[in-house]
Amino acid sequence: MTAIELQQQLRDIEGLDPWQWWQLSIGWWGLLLGTCLLFLLIYRYKHRPFVWQVDAKQQLKTLRRQLKQHPQTEQALLIEFSQLLRRIAMARLGRENCAGLTGMAWLQWLEDHDPKRFTWTHYQDLLLHQNYAQDAFEDNHLRLKRLLKACAYWIK
Repeated sequence: MTAIELQQQLRDIEGLDPWQWWQLSIGWWGLLLGTCLLFLLIYRYKHRPFVWQVDAKQQLKTLRRQLKQHPQTEQALLIEFSQLLRRIAMARLGRENCAGLTGMAWLQWLEDHDPKRFTWTHYQDLLLHQNYAQDAFEDNHLRLKRLLKACAYWIK
């Protein structure tokens, strides 16, 4: 056979699929999926609520429900609210920063450290004196709602 005969027998290659820009084997797809899942888990772990936040939200929801169902028990609700607010402040910023504060010093500390700059000192009659002066202040229902809303920002 001569070179010309061999050259005539050669044909062009036909039927090949076009090249794809990203041909990954199943192992690479698994690695990519695993990496995405790992980042998702790390994100969820870092942004999960603390145990105290879940508990505080539940207690705040209970206080709101009590205020709506039994508005005549504002004094008892105010005592529970004050205790909850102090627990939230200690959980967020540490016991040593706020546990010993009382009276106007406590309200001023709350105002200084509030994330939404709520004016806690404007509610001193409710937060400081309502526990001792039963039925001395009227129309506290709306003001108590505002306090509960402000407390929700401390939880976040």
